[in-house]
Amino acid sequence: MDKTADELEELKENNTEYDACFQQPLCKAFIFRCRAKQDTYQDQTRVRYQVLNAAQINYAAEATKLAEQIKLYSL
Repeated sequence: MDKTADELEELKENNTEYDACFQQPLCKAFIFRCRAKQDTYQDQTRVRYQVLNAAQINYAAEATKLAEQIKLYSL
């Protein structure tokens, strides 16, 4: 989205370009770094998920990683 949470809050309060910020990243591929944590609250256990980082895909780097993984399996 290329904006901080504070910037998005300001856009929401001013009703300017807020919806457009959410339309821009639709149908694009991203790499997410996530964390899952088990939490107990009022005797109910649940898993909480948190996105730590979201970045656009660097296709050259990802292709290199996949090629290395394929080489490991072909030995």
